[in-house]
Amino acid sequence: MRVTCNVATNDDHDHHKLILPDIDRRSLIVGLGGLYTASNFHSLPAALVDPITTLDITSSCKEANSSIKDLEKAVRTRKCCPPSIKKTIKPFVFPTEKTVKVRWSTHNGSKEQVEKYKRAIQAMKDLPEDHPHSFIQLAKIHCAYCNGGYTQVNSGFPDIGIQIHNSWLFFPYHRWYLYFYERILGKLINGPTFALPYWYWDNPAGMTIPEIFLNDTRTPSPLFDIYREARDLPPRLVDLEFGGGERDTTSEIQIACNLSTVYRDLVKMVHIQKASLGVNT
Repeated sequence: MRVTCNVATNDDHDHHKLILPDIDRRSLIVGLGGLYTASNFHSLPAALVDPITTLDITSSCKEANSSIKDLEKAVRTRKCCPPSIKKTIKPFVFPTEKTVKVRWSTHNGSKEQVEKYKRAIQAMKDLPEDHPHSFIQLAKIHCAYCNGGYTQVNSGFPDIGIQIHNSWLFFPYHRWYLYFYERILGKLINGPTFALPYWYWDNPAGMTIPEIFLNDTRTPSPLFDIYREARDLPPRLVDLEFGGGERDTTSEIQIACNLSTVYRDLVKMVHIQKASLGVNT
């Protein structure tokens, strides 16, 4: 399914003060967790957003059709609602044990780390599709919140969708999403210290898609995604200023552009932080 979560600022819908003006999703994740967008924060009004009431995640969910470029050619389901577990959902309680989990680089992970990661993903994919912890169901969570599975009905806006990108929901949603994703993977392989890898794409050595996500014809990898855009595979480099369309990202120039983008956003963040503290720059 070709899905885009780049919510345009000229969207036809009023998102009830949910969407940040003139900010693209890709910009939101550039640098150290959204440095580019931070440059726009100083000009925003103090009351940026209204709260969104907690959802009944099962009964209020509908087919997700938003931001999908071509519904007729979609190859994955748009039925992204979670399965009914037929029991009351317990409030979350933080675990009491103090377990240190050290995340590792996808480009430099040890053989043990990579194999443990593959084993956990395979175990997740082997679960029945309707199991709440299955790979399919966890993918559907993102689909539901990104592609219009929910509306702000409990907040009094039944016709306005919840879009977790380009909004104040972006960071808390993804923090919790990864937290539970990591815990489930660790539980499936009985690994209390299991930790997810990270992709350090702001370093020249890490500006290609990590090798562990590529296909191995000798031993098929559970990390390989057949739907990944083939044009973005190595030797292509990530383009931190990508705005759509065709581009050549195989040259040293792209590395320089990426490093400039990261440096620019770091400098912007420093200036914004100083300004917020009343410090002259």
